[in-house]
Amino acid sequence: MRSCLNLVQQGLLDPGERGIWRLTAAGKRRAERDAPAAATAREEAAVEPRSSLASAAAALANAREALFAQFDLYKQAQDEWMLARLAELSWREFEMLTGHILARCGLDDVEVTPGTHDGGIDGHGSVLIGIVRLRVAFQCKQQADRVGRPMIDMFRGAIQGQYDQGVFVSLSEFTTEAKRASSKGGAVRIELIDGAELVRKMLETGIGVTREQLLVFTQAEFPAGDPQRNHDPTDPVSERSHQATRPSATAPRSGAAGRPARPPRRDRDSRATRRQRR
Repeated sequence: MRSCLNLVQQGLLDPGERGIWRLTAAGKRRAERDAPAAATAREEAAVEPRSSLASAAAALANAREALFAQFDLYKQAQDEWMLARLAELSWREFEMLTGHILARCGLDDVEVTPGTHDGGIDGHGSVLIGIVRLRVAFQCKQQADRVGRPMIDMFRGAIQGQYDQGVFVSLSEFTTEAKRASSKGGAVRIELIDGAELVRKMLETGIGVTREQLLVFTQAEFPAGDPQRNHDPTDPVSERSHQATRPSATAPRSGAAGRPARPPRRDRDSRATRRQRR
């Protein structure tokens, strides 16, 4: 009402008689002049929610990209930290840890040899390939320098005739010559595991590390239909999608078109027998 009185005082609105308000000539000119601005304001108001959604989606995409970029940096720092931890182990601790990792990776009957007079063999075990069981020996090195071909040849000479395959584990990398010598034709094959591969196997097997889960949610469709039918109020996260493919042990099965399933043949026969007895 106060706004109407203000328009009357400005000469834009005529109160008239019987409570009928009319625009004056000046009011009509003002309305025609302000019409385009009012239409633009309405259009901007209609578009604003979409603009806000687009801005929010762009911000979410940028944050997601930054998150995964930071995760890559974290993983790199994590691998370097784990290698530093492995380098601080004693030679005996490193051999025992290697035995645990190989055992978790599928090597059976793993045994770490005594620390002295081991003949260049730090441990051994066996693996079943098809119907053949292979004898496997392994050697561990914590050296910072890259492992060259002479060490591979020495290890192969130590296991030749006793084992069918060898595994050489090192915290450092292997030279190109060492990689070639490991798969030399006509000789015992030597599998090479460098520091980066050893860290990956530790992460895969969960040895020396614990796993923390980081939840990242992505967009999904909003639920539709009756909330009482599509949502279980006792469960914050409804499992109806799982229940659709996993029938309950106590719930009766349904037949075609939602009808209750017919009882087993034995039950139907027993019902007919009871009716005949009556």
